[in-house]
Amino acid sequence: MEGADNIHARLAKLIESNFEGLKPKWSRKGVSREWVASLVGCRPGTLSSNFRLRRMIRDWEASDKEEPRAPEEEFEPANGNVLPLRRRERLARIVWATVNLYKHLWSVPTIVWPGGEQYFNDWFRYLVVKLKREPTSVDETAKHVRQFLKFCKKNKIELRDVDDDVLLMWQGELREGSRKMPRRNALLRTIHAFFKWTAQENIFRYIVQVVRPSNYPESMLDYVFPISSEEVMVLTTKGRKRFHWVWPFLENGTGARYGRRHTPTIEEIDRIYAFTDVEKHGIRNVLIMNWALRTGARVSEILAIRLEDLPNDAQYAEMIERGQWPIKLKKRKWHREGGVLFVPADLIWDTINYIEKQRQKIVAARGAKGGGAVFLSERGTPIVADSVTKVCNKLFNAAQVFKANIHRLRARFAQNAVEISLNHLEQAGVTLDPSSGWHETALIIAAEMMGHSSPRSLEPYLHDILFRRSEIARLKNQGVVKRMEAGREAEKERLIALSTEIGTLMQGGKEAQARTVARFIANSIDRRLLWQDPAAMAA
Repeated sequence: MEGADNIHARLAKLIESNFEGLKPKWSRKGVSREWVASLVGCRPGTLSSNFRLRRMIRDWEASDKEEPRAPEEEFEPANGNVLPLRRRERLARIVWATVNLYKHLWSVPTIVWPGGEQYFNDWFRYLVVKLKREPTSVDETAKHVRQFLKFCKKNKIELRDVDDDVLLMWQGELREGSRKMPRRNALLRTIHAFFKWTAQENIFRYIVQVVRPSNYPESMLDYVFPISSEEVMVLTTKGRKRFHWVWPFLENGTGARYGRRHTPTIEEIDRIYAFTDVEKHGIRNVLIMNWALRTGARVSEILAIRLEDLPNDAQYAEMIERGQWPIKLKKRKWHREGGVLFVPADLIWDTINYIEKQRQKIVAARGAKGGGAVFLSERGTPIVADSVTKVCNKLFNAAQVFKANIHRLRARFAQNAVEISLNHLEQAGVTLDPSSGWHETALIIAAEMMGHSSPRSLEPYLHDILFRRSEIARLKNQGVVKRMEAGREAEKERLIALSTEIGTLMQGGKEAQARTVARFIANSIDRRLLWQDPAAMAA
């Protein structure tokens, strides 16, 4: 790389000769650095990063500004031959609109387009207001839509005329434009999701299949939908089947969304645990995984537990009576005030046994480097989250449980939390039909039990549970049985009043107050049910 001194000398020579009489190129910020760099023989960035070179150019600019520039030649046009030029409007913009609905102000991304965008803007409003999607996430969806609108405008395609051929043509254009396969799939999934919404809202009826053929009129048995839709099966945490309607022409590979993560089944978890028998620290490793599986705690929360958080000899009787032990967390993700972790009693006993034996051996050999941390590494220091993830990944791979890790054990607990919340409401006499709105309340209660900042992250588990229940009801060929015992009437009225209050607070934007009410309901649920099989209890 050429030295700065040589560049400095050449620049000084050029400035002294007034750039050899050449007319400088100016920008709004001053003389063009690209123009100067082409004369000096260096990169434009060098002129801006080197202090001496930058000061020389600024000094020359200050002296050159004193010389008046030649004004542009002025002319006065005749009135008869002047046509006013229409100011070019900036189209395809995404702006943030404020929507006042349900006594609450919502920020909704909105596309400014000369026509056909209203359906998309209605969809964005539905995603934000009804589905409670984050506006920033919907903003990314709007960017996907904007690309599709530009494609339709270029090819003069109306929205109601979109079919598989149009989407395949767009897919080919994206491929020719060097768009990577994951990005292409994401764009096409967005547009397919939009048309599924238009079919559900009867905007573009029968443009895409969204339910099974038996749910359509008999006259449509031979009907071919303009936009294809394929039912894709995904196994849930219980090994059940879950179905999605997706566009069948998505490209295969790492960009596929469905099946990206897998929640281990009970049989797979047993197989993973079996590989810890031959590990030096197998007891510690299986214990950490059990904490994630049976408490729903994050790895960082598990490793933050101290010896003083566990019960002492005088508190054993209290723990046995409760069947669990509450641990106060100083830090919890998205919760500055921390939280409470409810740990089953038998897991506490296993942890105490590990502390008195395996942990004590490490301390005796390495010294008390770990302080009050419960889980120690081979060196005697507190084990870190990255090490836990690596160790568990090896166990999962050895057991041939792919697309999963220790964080998916927490997902199993999350599904239990949602189902227990639904069972709790159902046992109080509440009818859990899709139009009742009780599912939202169940998610808020489960989120409070899990320590989630938002119930949206628990929606996939709700879909799994509802699909399983609907399948069981369909196979049994019987309707929902309403059980209204006299002793439950008061409990039902109480839950209805509290849940109505939650809905009112959420619509008013008072999420903190809504979570307080949800916490009151969550505390009335026996948390020991979380460590059992909720499906078996429901049956």
